Amino acid sequence: MLNESPRKFSCLALLISALLLSSCAEHGQAARQAAADQSAALAASGYQAAESASLTLALQQWLVLGSQIQVNLAFPGSGQKLPLVIYLPGLGETAQGGNRWRQAWARAGYAVLSLQPLAIDANAWSSELARSADFKELARQHLQPAQLQARRQMLDAALAEARRRGASGDSLWSRVDFSRIALVGYDLGAQTVLAGPLLEHFHAAIALSPTVAVESTERPPHFEAGPLLLISSRRDADPSGRISSAEQRVELFDLLPAGNKYLLWFANASHASLAGSPLAAVDAAAAAPAKRKASGRDEGGDSGGHGKRRGGGGGNTGNGHSDEQSLSRSMPGAADLETAAIIEGVSLAFLDAHLRDRPQALRWLQDRAALWMQAQADWRRR
Repeated sequence: MLNESPRKFSCLALLISALLLSSCAEHGQAARQAAADQSAALAASGYQAAESASLTLALQQWLVLGSQIQVNLAFPGSGQKLPLVIYLPGLGETAQGGNRWRQAWARAGYAVLSLQPLAIDANAWSSELARSADFKELARQHLQPAQLQARRQMLDAALAEARRRGASGDSLWSRVDFSRIALVGYDLGAQTVLAGPLLEHFHAAIALSPTVAVESTERPPHFEAGPLLLISSRRDADPSGRISSAEQRVELFDLLPAGNKYLLWFANASHASLAGSPLAAVDAAAAAPAKRKASGRDEGGDSGGHGKRRGGGGGNTGNGHSDEQSLSRSMPGAADLETAAIIEGVSLAFLDAHLRDRPQALRWLQDRAALWMQAQADWRRR
């Protein structure tokens, strides 16, 4: 009898804890559903591209310039003479990066080819420099002119391989119109996009969070006639440390010659939220080597370069956020979902306007885009 009261108290405490956990779970689920509903409503009120009911997705290995490279394909389930979008992921990402953007474009009737031209870029976060958390030196090595030239050569050769497959009657590539090609890149991929010359093969370009530092006297001449959409944010910190301020990307935009140039400038979107990858994988991939160093352990990296989100404490993501803060953002909230909806809508309108020459898309970019975004982002045209 003497132990009965403590036992009852323990049972009551367990019951209260279970009820609290259940309530928190229900509240979290309701909040996520509300965020999803809010972003869906935003997307429905924006630019509407024709969508395919189905997708054809494929992960392949191609032999290009004597090397095996992984390519990721996303095609609409039907249609011929498809414009082509080539996507280049960021540092530490494989060809599977940017999944959300790539599938949105494919649903809108574009053939999408994604590749990481150099294996060392995909495996960046498993390198010795990454394990020692020397991100600036890591970025410096990957941004060398010789590396950039190698990426461009591999990109051109991969495009030639795609053309060869189309000419040989390949079931997917024979559906592609190679006279209409856009080049899109995120992070390191955007640096490749901006390196030019754009108009040699590509007819429009999108640069998401480019790691390009510009001097006040620089002027990228290869964009004299090429349509370009530049996407960044005030919170778009550069994990490599190469760009000291996100505003340098605005400076880049201001240096571009006028004519079909657009800047989508978010107020609060993080660098990782522009990647189009599940759970903001880029921040976590960059954080893992620093976390191992801080804990005194070296467990090796993700040799595949997939950059999967990991939980854990300590470490810094390279953009001023701790792992705990990154983990708290692992489930996308309303702001992340709205950012994604805006990027999808604007990028589709841009592609339709400048790759398909659709006047309604161009009118939307000129007359309605800024009003649609309202407080979420600024919209500028040159």
